[in-house]
Amino acid sequence: MSVLTRDEVLERVRTAQRQGHPVEMPGADMRGLALVNIDLRNANLSRAILAKADLRYASLQGANLRGAVLDEADVSGADLAGADLTGANLVKAMFTDAILLHAILREAQLTRARLVGANCEGIDLFSAKLDDADLSRACIKLGDLRCADATGANFGGATLNGADAREANLSLAFFEGASFGSPLRDDAIKLRGANMEAAKMQGVDLSGFQLSGLRCKDADFTNASLRSADLSRAILIGARLNLADLTKVNLRGADLTGANLRNTILTGADLSGAKLDNVNQDQGLSDLAYGAPRASRLMLDGAIMHGASLTFAELNGANLIGANLSGANLDNAQLGRATLTRANLRRASLKKTQMSYSVLQQADLRGASLGSPEDSTVVMMRYSDLAGANMSRLNMSIIDLTGITFVGTVFRGATLAGVNLGRAKLSGADLSRAILDGAVLTEADLSGAILTDANLTNANLRKSNMRGVLSEANPSRSVCAVMRGADLRNADLTNARLAKTDLTGAMLMKAVFHETDLTGSVLNGANLRATDMRRSILVDCKKNRTKTLFARMPQVPMRERLKNVFGLRRARAS
Repeated sequence: MSVLTRDEVLERVRTAQRQGHPVEMPGADMRGLALVNIDLRNANLSRAILAKADLRYASLQGANLRGAVLDEADVSGADLAGADLTGANLVKAMFTDAILLHAILREAQLTRARLVGANCEGIDLFSAKLDDADLSRACIKLGDLRCADATGANFGGATLNGADAREANLSLAFFEGASFGSPLRDDAIKLRGANMEAAKMQGVDLSGFQLSGLRCKDADFTNASLRSADLSRAILIGARLNLADLTKVNLRGADLTGANLRNTILTGADLSGAKLDNVNQDQGLSDLAYGAPRASRLMLDGAIMHGASLTFAELNGANLIGANLSGANLDNAQLGRATLTRANLRRASLKKTQMSYSVLQQADLRGASLGSPEDSTVVMMRYSDLAGANMSRLNMSIIDLTGITFVGTVFRGATLAGVNLGRAKLSGADLSRAILDGAVLTEADLSGAILTDANLTNANLRKSNMRGVLSEANPSRSVCAVMRGADLRNADLTNARLAKTDLTGAMLMKAVFHETDLTGSVLNGANLRATDMRRSILVDCKKNRTKTLFARMPQVPMRERLKNVFGLRRARAS
């Protein structure tokens, strides 16, 4: 068929109007024609060729354009409400500010087409090809984008409320400033099964959305709001989540390997079983020098990360207050200066984890794996604050404990044999059943510590503060705490309760046992030279071969002396 001229087209239109029926031009070749403002309402233009045609402001409501060719055509401002463009070829076509209300574009080819500001409410784009198309500021409310290919498409500032994009390919698409509706208004976009790899989602609001299983590898969610969203099993490998708000988000089983979490808020988030290997927040220890402000950091307080994988994660300075990391794998993770107050780290793997200068107050580390010196995988905890933490039954003898604060720390049954705790702060610590044989505790503060059944054989406690330490006496046992051969020279044990303590061979020179309870204790062979034991309780003590030169022993009150004298005289008289 030959190419129609503009006059021939206009004549056909006028004839159809006079006869009162729609224009019939199926398969007509009108390529390159200037048809501005033409009235083609309800026209049959199926398979028509309109490539590079000028159809600006044309009336095409209800027109049949199935299989039509409109490559590079300019349809700006035209009204195509209800038009059928199924399978049409619209490559590089211009639909700027056009009206496409409830238009049908199923399987249409819209590669690099421009629909800027177009009104596409209720449009049907099922399986349409929209790669690199520009839909910025377009209204696509209630649109059907299922299975559409919108790779690299621009949806910036578009309205997508109530749209259905399930199984759509939205990889590399741009969504900054787009509106996705809200689950609270029941007009949220449907994205289940969509592919959003490397999508640009900066600043979007997807709070409360159902995004389970969403594929978002390398996607950019900078400054986005995902509060309370369901991202369980989502693929967020390498995603940028910096400055994003993920408060109370569900990330159970999600894969965040290599994700960027700089200044991300994950307060109350559920990351159970999530993979966070190699996550980072672009912030090393050098940025968090001693005394530096902590305002810029990852917020994971209260997060649930039971069994999560965080190997090689960069979480320096992160806020993990109250986080549940039980059973988590933190091998090789960077947690320098992190705040883990009240965190649950039970059975967590901490091999080669960097936790120097971290705050672990009241954290629970029972059953945690602290690495092994044989393969150089020991956790680093220098200068950390472990006040009130629970370290029961852990082997602490392999760790460098330099500068760590242990005020009120629970070490029940822990192994601290041979460790260097010189000048350590252990006031109020619970060392019940702890193994401290050969430990160095010179000038340490052990005031108020609990030493029930602790083993301090040959420990060095010179000049230590042991005022008010407690070893609870067990009536069924002859010895409750062991300090055999311990060095307690110049130590202060004022008001200590050390009943049934074995101090055999201990060096107690110049130690202060003022008002100390040593009931039933064993002091055989102990060196008590110049020891101050005034007002101490030594009832039932065993003191064979003790050296007491210059020692200040308990003074028997005058009344007791007179009682003893008169009692002895009465006994002799009788």
